[in-house]
Amino acid sequence: AKLRGVDHFFVVSANLPSWPDLEPLRHAVLLTVESYQVNDGIPRWYSPWKDVMIPGYIDRWRIAAMRSVNKPTHERGYIMIFHGHHPGTHGLYVQHDANVRTRILDSFSGIPDCSVGAHVDDFLDRMGRSHFCLVPRGSSAWTIHLYESFFFGCVPVILSDHFEMPFQELIDWPALSLKWPMDQVGPELLDHLRSIPLERIAEMKRRLEEAACFFDYH
Repeated sequence: AKLRGVDHFFVVSANLPSWPDLEPLRHAVLLTVESYQVNDGIPRWYSPWKDVMIPGYIDRWRIAAMRSVNKPTHERGYIMIFHGHHPGTHGLYVQHDANVRTRILDSFSGIPDCSVGAHVDDFLDRMGRSHFCLVPRGSSAWTIHLYESFFFGCVPVILSDHFEMPFQELIDWPALSLKWPMDQVGPELLDHLRSIPLERIAEMKRRLEEAACFFDYH
């Protein structure tokens, strides 16, 4: 307590803690996947001056499965994809106002080269055949969908305003991903993705796959 926690490290694999009884450790360093979260009406966020953003963990077998369906750019038929929980399927996403996921479904459902909705049996195959993976916030700012995109070779479109990327001093994030405001998800996003030349998409995919080693714990 004398050092106010500066000599302590805590690994936060999910959910930023409130720790009301550990106020003396407020200067401890967090290794955290979470950059911003609201629990019980109380916002919590990491401190960039002391904490370290780390990627979420993906099992070895899943990484191998994702890489096995990773198609070349010219063989991909979907422009965008998102399949996962949303406020219509899980109460947690209602509680945490994950309305961007509902906006995705409302905007892109039924469009032939857009694959969006709840979970599907051929999820892996569809991800490996899509140019862009939508990465919306869930119950908090971060989501494992971002890190999965590196192994699918699917350029991530980050739809989470408070999501801070890890390893920013090592990875050129603008060269391999896009970030789009959550409140502007709609037809203009699809128009923007369609306007990107296939050559640039292929280059972003190449850079994405080169950086995948940073997110493979194995």
